[in-house]
Amino acid sequence: MQHILGLLSQPITFLKQDVVIGAINIIYPLYAGGVRIHGIKLAKIAKQDAKEALRLKKLASFEELASIYYGALLAKEVLEVLNQTTDGARLHYQNALNLEKSGQVAHLEVLIAQVALDKATNKQKEASNASHIAFLALDSALSTPNVAPTSALSLLDKPLKDESYFIEKTLASYPIISSLDLKIDAATQAKKLAFGAFMPQVVAFSNYIFHDNQKSLLIQAMPTFSVGVGARISLLSPTARVQKYQVAKLSELEAQSLKSQAIKELTLLTQKTYAQANYLKEEYKSLKSSVELASENLKLQQNAFKQGMATSTQVIDAQNSLQAALIEQKTSAYKAILSLAKLFALSDEVEEFYAYLP
Repeated sequence: MQHILGLLSQPITFLKQDVVIGAINIIYPLYAGGVRIHGIKLAKIAKQDAKEALRLKKLASFEELASIYYGALLAKEVLEVLNQTTDGARLHYQNALNLEKSGQVAHLEVLIAQVALDKATNKQKEASNASHIAFLALDSALSTPNVAPTSALSLLDKPLKDESYFIEKTLASYPIISSLDLKIDAATQAKKLAFGAFMPQVVAFSNYIFHDNQKSLLIQAMPTFSVGVGARISLLSPTARVQKYQVAKLSELEAQSLKSQAIKELTLLTQKTYAQANYLKEEYKSLKSSVELASENLKLQQNAFKQGMATSTQVIDAQNSLQAALIEQKTSAYKAILSLAKLFALSDEVEEFYAYLP
């Protein structure tokens, strides 16, 4: 036994020289529980969602630019109205001076006319400053200095389409709804992706073994090439796959709930915007008669003052009434234009917006 144990303590030599052996292993997944397929779909959904986000940004930028652009126009036209009021107040003051010299009016009438001129001049300066600031904001928004808008604050007398048309267009094309549809699809794919953790994984594999050229039986008995199919399924997993699948299902339900809520809110918003746009269009149209009345009244009061049949206060009141009517009309046009811009942005028909402007 001592002799045998001594032999076992020595290396057993099978070959008389070193052997160099190498191997190449190739593994190709055939089925991974749908992980690859659903992962590719999620990537495509993310790409489309980015496009919808960009489209939403463009519509929001359109509304913002419309507000800045027509806000500058409003400031410009209000300044023009106040310029006309100041010119009228100056003319009335000169008439009052001339009538005082001829003894037709008292000095009190001249003082009243002078106070009105001073107030009109102050309002004119305030409006000039507001117009300057509004155009600075427009230049900044367009990144272009000294922008000179050629539009006017007016609307064409063109009726809007039915409310149902705008609601249908909004729900069919507004980016928020499209984005929520994509989120539902993404949640569905994520649920399928999470379920893939329960499925078996199947792979195809091949091995190629190479070695230096030897004629020993051991080396010659080693296979040089092999192929096969392997499968693996996990019965127990520390990756919380059940919880991940449940979270994915909840995310899908949450996305569906968000879409339902968004549909209700967008429907209500479209209805409110449509009603507001219609009302403001009609209000702008009705204010034309107020402007005409105030203009005629001013002419009558000015002529009456020259003939000594009206006071400075009556003329100034008539000037203020015309000024208020003009500013109200232009403000109404501004609000109506912004409502139309919002309505057509909601329905994703920006080009139709310009059909209501002269």
